[in-house]
Amino acid sequence: MTESKKKFSKKKIVAIVVWLLVFAALIVGIVLTDPLYEQEESVSEVMEDAVLHESNKADLFGMQVNPAVISGFVVTGILLVAAALIIFVVARFLKPLFDIIRLMHAVEGGDLQVRAQVRSHNEIGYLAESFNDMVGALGSMIQRNAQLAQEVYRAQYLNK
Repeated sequence: MTESKKKFSKKKIVAIVVWLLVFAALIVGIVLTDPLYEQEESVSEVMEDAVLHESNKADLFGMQVNPAVISGFVVTGILLVAAALIIFVVARFLKPLFDIIRLMHAVEGGDLQVRAQVRSHNEIGYLAESFNDMVGALGSMIQRNAQLAQEVYRAQYLNK
């Protein structure tokens, strides 16, 4: 399997897992709030009574709890999942940039043999290619300057 197919299949698997989690959360929400819909009051009235007057408790795995607690858990869960996804996505996109920064420090220290891996053909891949071209050009210029310095030395001191 090629690298692009592996990435495609990983992306596809992640998308399917996310959709399944969203679907499962919706099903859990429906199951947990089902007793609320059996009453003649609207959902907002039931929630208001439950929060303000501690009435109309909902059944959560056999326990009678305030629907506000369920809402709090659901919102907290959604926020935690969103935060985890954001951290995962941001870290995935920043890793190639941090790799290039690490290589830039190596070049700054005098190592002109380093090269960035071009993993994609987007802006980051273009940056990696440009970095590699720049390091190659620097190496060529330094080599050419050394040759010119040797020629000047020979011309001035050896040909007298």
